[in-house]
Amino acid sequence: MLGNLTKNKGDYELSIQWFKKAIQINTIENQNLIENYNIIGDLYIKIDDPKRAIEYYNKTLILLIKIFNEDHPELVVCLNNIAIAYKNEKKYHKALEYHEKALTILEKHPLIHQSDIAILHNYIGIIQRHLGYFNLALEHYQYALEICKYSFSSSYIDIAKTLKNMSIVYEDKNELEQSLLCLKKAATIYQDILSPIHADMIEIEEKIQYILVQLK
Repeated sequence: MLGNLTKNKGDYELSIQWFKKAIQINTIENQNLIENYNIIGDLYIKIDDPKRAIEYYNKTLILLIKIFNEDHPELVVCLNNIAIAYKNEKKYHKALEYHEKALTILEKHPLIHQSDIAILHNYIGIIQRHLGYFNLALEHYQYALEICKYSFSSSYIDIAKTLKNMSIVYEDKNELEQSLLCLKKAATIYQDILSPIHADMIEIEEKIQYILVQLK
């Protein structure tokens, strides 16, 4: 209770201490312990301590494997959390390893987890871009795009975000016309669902103008 209260107030370090006390009181390996470990991991991310976050996400993962198994979809969120923490540490190969583990699990249940698979391809694309593997990044974004187009559980926003990610990679490759094309497609989607003063709408319009200037 106090852990959640202090978390909601934004006092993350104090919240961590309360959740750790809760763990000391209740050491039974159950759902509550899993949730507490995971929350502590999330809180360490919020205070920019990914190393400690990984420590608690790993505790979460160990318990999840005990309760379920090594390839159960319940592990996916935790695997992605670990990957994101490694990304924050700029340990991109480790981040890629955990995102790929999560993707392998979800691909065993493709019809149920289509939108989540698309999200994972986006995550992997982002990591591949950081590693400088631009073509591999684009391949994953293309996978995500195709899934989003035919998945009822995906939204137009998901498509727009994927197109924005693709535009960044094309800009990295100095393929500015392709970057502009992706941005314009994303902007068209945003125009249908966002107000003109929405932050995402403003951002993409500014990016389009920036690329247009570069092309002159």
